Amino acid sequence: MKYQIGNTITATLLLLGVLVAGCGKVTSTMTPAMTTTSNTTQTSSSTTTDISGLNSASTETENGLSLSLSTDRTTYQPGQEVSITFDEKNTLSTTNNVPATDNLPSEFMSGFPNDPSFPLGLAVLRGNYTGLNYSTVTPLIIFHPGEVYTGTAIIAAPTSYSFQPFIDVATLNGGDYNSSDAIRLHIEISVNGYWPNKESSSSNNFEPGVYTIVAGDEWGNLALVHFTVTN
Repeated sequence: MKYQIGNTITATLLLLGVLVAGCGKVTSTMTPAMTTTSNTTQTSSSTTTDISGLNSASTETENGLSLSLSTDRTTYQPGQEVSITFDEKNTLSTTNNVPATDNLPSEFMSGFPNDPSFPLGLAVLRGNYTGLNYSTVTPLIIFHPGEVYTGTAIIAAPTSYSFQPFIDVATLNGGDYNSSDAIRLHIEISVNGYWPNKESSSSNNFEPGVYTIVAGDEWGNLALVHFTVTN
């Protein structure tokens, strides 16, 4: 499992910090965000379009934001890396000022450092779940439970996000931030397994079966996709 938490756009690069694990990586890239959805997805308050063969989902909401999630494939072998991309972008042609809620559910942290500047997160579940029942199970631990967040300590969360037109870059306003603090809300993750518990010193490969990936944000939006690990 490899991972590294994503870039900032300005000199506040360390706000999200870096985690390094023994079996995976998470990294932010400059590739375009996906904004479509496949028939593998069930979300609440969403606008969806079926795209055959593409394992992706997108939720568009009344606040003008689109939360997107995708994997590179739908079927994997045990030990094979699952590449996951998720982000939040502005669908409007103008700057979109969105008040912060600080309501990201804890199940979406999945090992990310508890940085209040990042309003979205990810969870991986063993089993086939939907937006109606995903919260009934405990997410798998896909990040090394013993790693320490080394970024700048942040206490006061931003009070709002100013999203630039049509992209996933937002300026953070209020709290411990100022008008020069901009981040790209885009993360790519490659994982091939999970840690059995927080005391584990080694990880397990994903066993054969169906898995659910859920992306969520602090405004209550969800995007779900599924993948299968075969024998």
